[in-house]
Amino acid sequence: MPNTNFSIKYRPAKIGFLVQDGNIDNLVTIAKLNTLLWGGIHNLIIPVKDGGDEAIKLIERLPLDILHPVVETEGTRNILNKFPFLKSPRHFSYELFVEDWHSKKKEIVYLDSLNIIERYYEKHFKGSSPKAKSNCALARWSFEDSLASLFAISFGCYAKELNLKENFEDAFVRGLRAHEIEILKDAPLTKNLTSKITPLVLTSLDLKNYSRDLFRGDGIYAGEPTNCDDLVTFWNLRAMGVMVEFFPISYAGRFNEYAKSHLSGLANTIEKNPNTHRYLCLYHRNLEREKIESILSGISVQARLSSYDLGKTPLLDLTNELPTDYLSWDFSMGTIEKADDKPVVTVIFPEKKFIPNSDRDIKRQVLIASIDAMSEFGYEEHTINPPNLRSLNEFYSREMATDPWKVRAEKDGIGLIIDVDEKYENLYPLEYLDLIKKLFVSAEIEAKVSQPGLLAHEIIHAMRERDPIEACRIFKIRGIRKLLKEKRAGDCVRWEQAMEIIGKEQFNKFKTLFIESRDTKELTPQDAFNFLIKKNIFKPKLNFWSSYLRRKKDYKCRKCGLGSRINYSSFEGWWLCEYCNHKQFLPPLIKEEFKKKDSWYFKKSGLFAKDNNQQGAIPVILTLLIFKRIFSTHKYLYSTSLNLKFDSGNAEIDFSLLQYEQGDRMQLAIGECKSNDGEITQQDIENLKKVREKFKRLGINCFLVFAKTSDGFSDQEIALFKNLKSEQIPVILFTNKELEPYDPYWYDEDTEKLPHKYALTMSELARNSAFRYLDQVKN
Repeated sequence: MPNTNFSIKYRPAKIGFLVQDGNIDNLVTIAKLNTLLWGGIHNLIIPVKDGGDEAIKLIERLPLDILHPVVETEGTRNILNKFPFLKSPRHFSYELFVEDWHSKKKEIVYLDSLNIIERYYEKHFKGSSPKAKSNCALARWSFEDSLASLFAISFGCYAKELNLKENFEDAFVRGLRAHEIEILKDAPLTKNLTSKITPLVLTSLDLKNYSRDLFRGDGIYAGEPTNCDDLVTFWNLRAMGVMVEFFPISYAGRFNEYAKSHLSGLANTIEKNPNTHRYLCLYHRNLEREKIESILSGISVQARLSSYDLGKTPLLDLTNELPTDYLSWDFSMGTIEKADDKPVVTVIFPEKKFIPNSDRDIKRQVLIASIDAMSEFGYEEHTINPPNLRSLNEFYSREMATDPWKVRAEKDGIGLIIDVDEKYENLYPLEYLDLIKKLFVSAEIEAKVSQPGLLAHEIIHAMRERDPIEACRIFKIRGIRKLLKEKRAGDCVRWEQAMEIIGKEQFNKFKTLFIESRDTKELTPQDAFNFLIKKNIFKPKLNFWSSYLRRKKDYKCRKCGLGSRINYSSFEGWWLCEYCNHKQFLPPLIKEEFKKKDSWYFKKSGLFAKDNNQQGAIPVILTLLIFKRIFSTHKYLYSTSLNLKFDSGNAEIDFSLLQYEQGDRMQLAIGECKSNDGEITQQDIENLKKVREKFKRLGINCFLVFAKTSDGFSDQEIALFKNLKSEQIPVILFTNKELEPYDPYWYDEDTEKLPHKYALTMSELARNSAFRYLDQVKN
């Protein structure tokens, strides 16, 4: 049973809270809810206007696990209908709570903040005096205070009206030995509060982060406490990992000392860490310079503050990613089996060491296991690390897991919604072709494998089981391609003739090509032809007289070493040893067992037996080999030829390939591949341009690839490619110059002049192609 390894991170669910635009009461409700959740301070608020169209566009880009509406409007209903798979786990509609059947009180579905309290109580406070105090503080204020809503959003508060089974406030105060700080109505805030762990700050404890900083400036957000847009921007800025406090402009007198203390603390931290890339910042929305200077003079902090205007672009529109917070990062082993001819991977979840020993029943609380397969050798042309396309979440769930709401697309692998007590999960890796088809459906294109595509796929997989496309290097040899093309079905070729055809076609270029294990340093024409025999591309046949005379020879079994005298005809196929019953395929042994091979001739067989030029499969395979070389350590998936159907007509492409790790954006290659006597036409180009336009609307950068197994393109073809360049359409071009070497750019006279000798992205391939073929200025 083969094994594979996984990187697994546990993290809280990332929840997007839907609120009615302009409704501050909704924001207070969100603050109360997130005070109860581990990681609650990092959840996002998404305002919903009118029908929710703007919010829908935003949600499509953000890496959210769950949507939770705090109010029901036409807009929130439209959003939930648009994203039905972002509902709460275990089909609890869109609720954060379930009812305890015994007490009739509410329990939280997700990993709650009581876990943090219990964890720290056991570690630091158990057995200590109840009179001892910690650095935690519960702020209290009057609901009549004009800043009551701001205090709830800034510090968090425990809602008594929720009828919860557990008393979170009591656990916070008593379990963590917290101070209770009274904020007097209309009085200035105590500056000591800036250094305290409040209930909302508590929800961020023990969360680690490995993502790059989206905003490097920590500081204050200046706005109006009655302006819902200001409050939402402040909350989301803090949710992105920025250490920021709200500064109410109209109540500056109450907050000056508080803000000064907060900024001084940040400045001291930066001063103690000179290598940090962070700085102090004042965030705002459309404030005039005079107003900013007035705020700064009131705070009178010594450190310099940069001003950052967030008013021109909504905060969440500035990024497609959010910081990735996780509770623990571990590694695990999985097993690979087959069920109904499909690979099944069993992922074993590591121990969840962050879960405290609790008397509470938290087995059904939900968290996310982010799974990244470190290798995918056990299931060829399948993947557990699909493209990070959130629009395919439901497809991923239905194909990879038995629960259609369980899987979430992530930048590195997938996220699984699991319960605390889950120990393992069975996953069904996605087939490349199914993924490619679904990707085309997303672009409003129906895709089906064409007959040439089916044949190319079968040729690749007939070469060997493990990494089969690498065995197709044999087709790089020009003499091999000539031999396959010249010999028609039924034609016989003798060994010496085959050696002459293979050896004449610049074979010296291929002597260092590695196609399989060999004893000699250099490849020979005999090695190359014998490889074709092994793969049943050519089949040996005895000549008439050798067959008629029933000639025999001595042969030693390759397994037991015992000798037998066997007929020449045994070397036409399989032979069974009479001593050890080992079945052996003898045709590849003709090379070493027969010094003179005049008794043999060879015919094309198997998938190469028909006179159809293998429907253009070899140029496609050689092109895919180049991309395999370029993206060998990166995530990519491909398909052979597809028939496409879309609103403006039908088209055929010879291959498609999606690369989705290297670079900032996904890159798609679609191509047209020809043999040396083929011609790329304007119609070929128009077909690819139509497909490219469809993917452009999805935000996927699409490259047109043209490959030809010849020494160059014709003048007419070059003219067509130059037209594409003038239209700002990126083009990748391959001829024998790129197709035949092991690496497309390492071994040529212009190697050192190329823009990218070690090309790693499609953009770099396109620049190299322009340099070589489209008369770019050569530096």
